Amino acid sequence: MFMINRLPITRIVASLATSIGTSALLAIPGWASTLSSSEATFKINHFSALPLNVTALRDTNTQAIAPNGLVKSNADANALFLTDESNRSSSQANGSSSSVVSGSGNHYSGLAQSVAQVIGYTFQIGSGETFSFDFDTSLNLNTSIDQPGNETATAIGTIGLGLYDSADPANLTLLDFLTIASNLGTPGSNALTVDQSAGITFSSKQTSLNSFSGGNQASASVQGSLSRSFTSPTSLILVGYGSNQATVAVPEPSNVLASVFCIGLLGIRLQRKSKLIEPKS
Repeated sequence: MFMINRLPITRIVASLATSIGTSALLAIPGWASTLSSSEATFKINHFSALPLNVTALRDTNTQAIAPNGLVKSNADANALFLTDESNRSSSQANGSSSSVVSGSGNHYSGLAQSVAQVIGYTFQIGSGETFSFDFDTSLNLNTSIDQPGNETATAIGTIGLGLYDSADPANLTLLDFLTIASNLGTPGSNALTVDQSAGITFSSKQTSLNSFSGGNQASASVQGSLSRSFTSPTSLILVGYGSNQATVAVPEPSNVLASVFCIGLLGIRLQRKSKLIEPKS
């Protein structure tokens, strides 16, 4: 974390692009195939005030098992938080995360997980002032299979924003939030949900929410702003994140357990990196 400087300076905390992929194969031409992808992007800008410190986190995890088939798992994550006191309009936070898995054969499983998170620490807001920023988000999920009843493909994706009162650092208070989430199963469910607090306003001309029958595709593109006024001096923390998971398989119980285990490991690594948690609706 950067030390606070009394002079206007540019501070950058960046997690450079990471691409982790694993694959396993024993391929036979003509086998049926599966595909699952989950991708999220977010951008936050036009801040009315800047944080004293910033950080950016990212994490990825992949798994590929193919005793009798072919499977490829890829996960990517990027995160950046840039502030510039001398040119506030250039300040922004953004992140992207992508999980893609494909497979074919008679016995295989693949998993890809990715998380990108940005955190702005200690926005100092005075009495009677309003804190605000704009945001631009997108979430895209897709699954496909050739043999229903034998193959499975699932995709999960979430984008979140959370604004916290940090008067008590050990007990943060969630003031405003936005959560966009989707969970696809092929065959199975097709859900796309949006949850927001009163301080979040969407731009009607730049917002699109789509989910398609059959459980194989969902997308969300949401632009808007957050604005909240304060009657007394307040210290704020802002968290933004994207989280994605993709799986494909000719399923076995052991593979399901392995996926659950990997999800737990990803969560543990993120908790070790930051005491902040994803905002809950």
